[in-house]
Amino acid sequence: MKLLISTVNNEDLPPLLGFDWEKGQIFWQAPRQKLREGEPPPFRSCGVCYWDDKLALSGMDTVQVFGGPGYFWEYALDQGSLAHSCHELDSGYLGVAATGWDRLEHIDLLEGLAAKCAEIFPATDFLVDQVDDILDLYHFNDFCQVPGLGLIGSVFDVAPKLVQEARWQDRKFPRNGALIHLEQDSRVLACGLHSPHSLTWDWQRNRLWLCSSGRSQVLEYKVGYDREILQFCHATAMDTHSFLRGMCLIDGELIVAGSTWRGSRIGTLLYKSKPRPSDDPGAGCHLLEWNDSRRLFDGPSEVYDILPWRDDIMEKVVKQMEVGL
Repeated sequence: MKLLISTVNNEDLPPLLGFDWEKGQIFWQAPRQKLREGEPPPFRSCGVCYWDDKLALSGMDTVQVFGGPGYFWEYALDQGSLAHSCHELDSGYLGVAATGWDRLEHIDLLEGLAAKCAEIFPATDFLVDQVDDILDLYHFNDFCQVPGLGLIGSVFDVAPKLVQEARWQDRKFPRNGALIHLEQDSRVLACGLHSPHSLTWDWQRNRLWLCSSGRSQVLEYKVGYDREILQFCHATAMDTHSFLRGMCLIDGELIVAGSTWRGSRIGTLLYKSKPRPSDDPGAGCHLLEWNDSRRLFDGPSEVYDILPWRDDIMEKVVKQMEVGL
């Protein structure tokens, strides 16, 4: 099993790398030099995804798309966008979480930034009576299409300004992360999360998996019968107390990255587990046992995204990055 991994917040690490699970080794690293005079190098992105037969990277105020030698696109987002996750949407657009502006951008390959976007405005009656009491920045960072429910997103904070200010000053303050509906007035679907990341839909089990990163937990949700909420099923905590971010499903198995907490030197581990139904048939949840792991980095390091390595796409992208655009 091979993985494509993006790293953040450490200039000493490769921005992208290929990892062989069976060998426990990094087998490819993206170059850091310019690919061609006058062109940008592969930059340190947050998000990485496959877009049709191409590779898309999103970070800061830029989106780059690699389609093999001679096929390169770059899109400039609004200044201050702080792009995080990117995913291909059912519509064919590339969706990009513009965290700085709390909105989901849509990009068309030929036309560039589309006029369509989803603004993030959590329902004020769920929070406080006056809109003026809300801090505008909710830190919208990821999104996922859920069958029967629609497009949902994760935000770090849906809370009054006073709570948010206290949260930034004290890391132990309870978090107010939530899942919201991006197509129905940003209504809250689930709350009480701690820095949610890496929303992943499991087609085999009809479940939504995500990382409650600040609590070192992987959470399991299912769509409620009334399709008005996401019903919580189960939480699985990691023993490492690392910051969980980066997740993918390969052949029914979950791969999750446990990164270094900023300021510590724990390193980064990759964990693998195959969800199995609970022994209690009435529980309706799955159990995860993280007894298979690999060490990715020894020192301070952070993973943002994990994808299965696709030879049909990465063969031409690796060539493009190594020989030029």
